[in-house]
Amino acid sequence: MADSPTVAMEVYNGVMPSQKVIAATNNENFEDIKSADWYYKDVMEARKAGLIAGVGNNRYAPNSVITYAEYITILARILDNTINTKPEGKNWYDKYIEYARENGIIGNNEGIDVMAGIPREEIVRFTCKALKIEPYSGNEIIFGDVKAGDVEYINAAYKEYLTEGSGRLNSGQKKFGIGELSTRAQLATMANRVMSYKNDPIAYKAERAKAREVADKAYEAEKARLSQPQQFYMGYTAPPGYGLMGVKPDGGLQIGVYGDITYELNVEMCVSEGIDNREKGIYWVREVIKSKFGAEIANRVIEIGERFANGNYLTNAREIFEAQGYRFEVRYGGGQWWAIYISKKIRIWRYFMSYWNNRRICSANGGLPPMVKRKKYYEGQYPKTA
Repeated sequence: MADSPTVAMEVYNGVMPSQKVIAATNNENFEDIKSADWYYKDVMEARKAGLIAGVGNNRYAPNSVITYAEYITILARILDNTINTKPEGKNWYDKYIEYARENGIIGNNEGIDVMAGIPREEIVRFTCKALKIEPYSGNEIIFGDVKAGDVEYINAAYKEYLTEGSGRLNSGQKKFGIGELSTRAQLATMANRVMSYKNDPIAYKAERAKAREVADKAYEAEKARLSQPQQFYMGYTAPPGYGLMGVKPDGGLQIGVYGDITYELNVEMCVSEGIDNREKGIYWVREVIKSKFGAEIANRVIEIGERFANGNYLTNAREIFEAQGYRFEVRYGGGQWWAIYISKKIRIWRYFMSYWNNRRICSANGGLPPMVKRKKYYEGQYPKTA
């Protein structure tokens, strides 16, 4: 496919001064997006469709919050593929906002702060209006964090498979994320959904229904896993749904035995990088340590480890303390990685063997150990000379 100009909204300290058309290759990767990122495919597809662009210097800024202006721009581009060729206004977003007002997406007398971050509930409201989806009029509460007076567009978007919420509440009920702001990574996902819905709503909903079913079944399977009995090892207890040995489902957390068992028993637990993994890792380490040593020691370990992870420390920095007959060594591994080594000295079996052997031999030699008996023998036969 030939290269085509792409509209890029360059951001400087949060200010979007103008539009700039830059040459970009649709299959060229952004420097700040990797193929392993969950949003990689969505970003590439939305970019190829001409719905999104970078923020300059071949960057996409996936974690930046999107504004009202950015989202309205995406909707206008989806609904009118000629809008980019229309005359510019005073501000880069003027023609998109004007289009949204003319087509009922934004009310004529509705005031919005175009450069403010746009909440999730506003995204679905504008999306439903853009796609001519009627507000929901029933009493069903799908998301536990949505009040009855706020369900009309949120429920409508859910029933049309345009939103799945932002996770689950502690009760297990789905969470929408009222008031939460969305990122540019999520913007790419939403742009693709809106485009697919506009092009073929029946096919889109059939595909998304299957995806929702798979996700709901996965949640129920995980819920069942978390309800399984706890595991025990060397006095440690795993929190529900977590194991104690081997690789964990949340990113490689493990507990292992190291060193010569005749000298020292060394248990290692580590917290790796990544937001999701770190949250689970910290929880896991705290609960496992607490199960054997109590909350005070567990919290002390976490405090030291997180101080290393969030401070300015050299790799292999460590802090050691002793409690309850054990030695606790928190070791920093660089980045946000740290580990806790818990050890307890035990008596060497060879010591016991030597002790009992010596005692048996001493009894046969007048109560003297062999070396002492031998020394006395030679000292007697070869007396020291002046």
